[in-house]
Amino acid sequence: MDPGRKSYPLPLESLPGLELEHHISDLILLEEFCSNCGIQTANTRLQRYKDYLCWTAAEKGLHSGEAFFKNAKQHPFKSPIDWYLYVLREVHELMWIVKGLKMHMPKGAEGKLRTIVGGSDFAALDSNSQSRNLQFELRIASYFCQAGCEVDLSSKTDIIATKGRFAFFVECKRVGSSSQATKRLSEAVKQLLHRMPQRHQGKLAFGCVTADITKAAFQHNGLTFAFTSDHAKHVIQEKLLEMVNEIDFKSVFNSGDRLLRCFFQIHIPSLIIHPPTTSTRFSSYCLDNALPGCRRWFAARMLHNIFEVGRIRDQRSLPAQALVPRSTLDIPKGTTFWIDEDVFQEALASRTVQGRKDADMIALINMNGVETMFSVFELQQRLSRTTNIEWEKWATDKNLARLELVAGMYMRRYPYEDTEDKHQG
Repeated sequence: MDPGRKSYPLPLESLPGLELEHHISDLILLEEFCSNCGIQTANTRLQRYKDYLCWTAAEKGLHSGEAFFKNAKQHPFKSPIDWYLYVLREVHELMWIVKGLKMHMPKGAEGKLRTIVGGSDFAALDSNSQSRNLQFELRIASYFCQAGCEVDLSSKTDIIATKGRFAFFVECKRVGSSSQATKRLSEAVKQLLHRMPQRHQGKLAFGCVTADITKAAFQHNGLTFAFTSDHAKHVIQEKLLEMVNEIDFKSVFNSGDRLLRCFFQIHIPSLIIHPPTTSTRFSSYCLDNALPGCRRWFAARMLHNIFEVGRIRDQRSLPAQALVPRSTLDIPKGTTFWIDEDVFQEALASRTVQGRKDADMIALINMNGVETMFSVFELQQRLSRTTNIEWEKWATDKNLARLELVAGMYMRRYPYEDTEDKHQG
């Protein structure tokens, strides 16, 4: 979704979220689970995540992670917010795994925990995919653990979960490109049908294939940028659907009448502008194998409810707070501003800007000694919402046009009362 082509209403409430102390406490709990399994976590990525977040919480600010992640060589992170988002991407997945382990420790989890603890710090820099493959298996297993299933991770099948009258055999795949998606899923189905009996421990057995397609959808394996939480959701969901629509499900489902579902997921952090926050999303899409049968229907319904645990909000989340939109901007005496003259003249003449990168800085304002810079992207957003009355007014008063363009970008950057103080502090 091109952010400039769709308008998202300004949120009037903050987003619920977890404080860093809960992130840290969950990492400590994961370290305890590992310790109980005889797994050392000192000088591993778990300790580095914890040390980084403890420093961030204590200093109440962001920091370049190079001092904490010395082994993250040739990293693509350009700013402290990049480091923060990439850390959150890892920590939020581990927190989801912990949520399941608190409910039920699966058989065979020890070996997988040992491998993921020894993995590289960031998925974006992971040259050996084994640790992330097993981490994805634990992520999916967490759904079943939280739903009250007995979970076994020790067999050739990635996950075997039993509940009530049914046993669910689950194969987990991480897909690196759209071109290999159909092939990888078909391979998973064949593995599943080969390994899955008619009954397991006296329970009817059904299959499910899960696929993490994050890297196929976002090759940088990194982060997204969005105006609002709804915008972030739509950006990721549209990419998810785009990837899913390229898969030949006829060939995937062709050989599996006991295959209930293909479950796809993108796991990626977002930097959200309004209200200013960070958010990691596990966006999912399910495609069910719609074949008749009463027992199939009940098994499919149970599997659906198991994956629905992902919608349950963490009870530790901070409640949403009301936000007051800014209606005016008071510009104090001594304020100075600047806008690139070539860009300004082009914008005034054609109502757009061509030949510049979205991230190019083309304007700034200095209020109360604090300088704020603006990009081409922000100018384009301001231009797209300019009324005909404003264009007519600016045509006769270019100084007013310069001021209102810059002031307008400032109000879009900080649309709530008092938010500029939080950003600039």
